[in-house]
Amino acid sequence: MGDKSPKNKEKLKRKADKKSKAISPTSSQLEETTSKTK
Repeated sequence: MGDKSPKNKEKLKRKADKKSKAISPTSSQLEETTSKTK
C-alpha cells in the first residue's frame, strides 16, 4: 500500500544503505569510488 510510494522506497533504501554502511563501511566506500570512476 504505502510501500509502493517512491518516497517510502527511498526511505527504505536509505535505511538499508545506512545499515550496510554500518556493517561494512569499506565496501560501501569502494562502491562509491567505483561508481564515480564509471
